[in-house]
Amino acid sequence: MTQSDTLTVGMVLPTPGPGAKRPAVAVASVRLKLAVFCGALEDDLSISKTDSVRVLPKTFDAYAPLLEAVSSRQVALAWLPPLLASRATAAGHVTPVAVPLRGEHAWYATALFSAVGSPYRSLGDLQGARVAWVDPKSMGGHVVMKAWLRSQGIAVEDCFAEQQYFGGHEQVVAAVLEGRADVGATFAHPDPQGDGLVSAGWGDASVQVIAVAGRIPSDVLAASPTLSSSQVGAVRDALTQDMNAKLRGAALALFEADQFAPADEAAMKSLAELVVHWDT
Repeated sequence: MTQSDTLTVGMVLPTPGPGAKRPAVAVASVRLKLAVFCGALEDDLSISKTDSVRVLPKTFDAYAPLLEAVSSRQVALAWLPPLLASRATAAGHVTPVAVPLRGEHAWYATALFSAVGSPYRSLGDLQGARVAWVDPKSMGGHVVMKAWLRSQGIAVEDCFAEQQYFGGHEQVVAAVLEGRADVGATFAHPDPQGDGLVSAGWGDASVQVIAVAGRIPSDVLAASPTLSSSQVGAVRDALTQDMNAKLRGAALALFEADQFAPADEAAMKSLAELVVHWDT
C-alpha cells in the first residue's frame, strides 16, 4: 500500500420485506456496521504512518449500480452474492478476494435426492418425476442443480412431470420424505477428504443421493481489477490470516461471519460456466 491509497467498500442495502417493522432503522444499522468494518480494515491495513490507507464505505440500493461503480473505479471492494460474483469473475470484471466461513464451511454444493426405496435413483430415472425446489433464486436448492442437469443433456422442462417451489430447504426435504415430491434439491457439504458428504439439508434422515454438483460460496468479497495484486493480497491476508479482534467483531456484525477463507478464482469461473446453462 502507498500513502495515497483509498479503498471504497461497496455493499447493497437490504430490501425490507412486506410488513417489515422500522425498515429505516435496519438500513441505518447496515450503514453503521459497514462504516465500523471499514474503519477496522483501515486500521489493520495501515501498518505505519508512512504506509497507510483509507477505507471508506459506500452503499447502494441494487447490485447493478454497485457493479457499475466497480467498473468505473468508484468502488474497490464489493460484497456480492455468488451468482453475480461468479459471472463478474468469469468476465474479468472482478477478482474474488475472500469468502465467509459459516458453520465451518466456506463453500457448499447442491444435491438432488430421493426417499429411500424410491424408484428415482439415478439421472436415467428422472423422467416423469415430481421435483421439489426451494425457490427460484436459491443457488443450492434450484439454480445450480437445474443448470447442472441441463449441462448433462437433460431437458428439465420436458423431463419432470411437475416442478414446485416449497420456500425452504426443510420444506423440500419434508415434501420428498412425505411423498409429496419424488426428488428434491438442497444444499450439501462434500467431504474434502473423500467422495461422501459431511452434511446436507436432510440432516440425519436416510435418503438416496442422485447427484451432487457445484462449488458455491455463500457470499464473496470481490476486488476491482484496478487493485494491484499486492493490494488484493493485503486485504485477503487481513481477513484470512489471524484476523485481529476488532476486525473480527466488525465482520461478524456486518457479514455474520468472523472467519474467512481465500476465494478460489477457478471455482468461481467454473460456477459461472455452469450457470450459463440455467439461462438457456
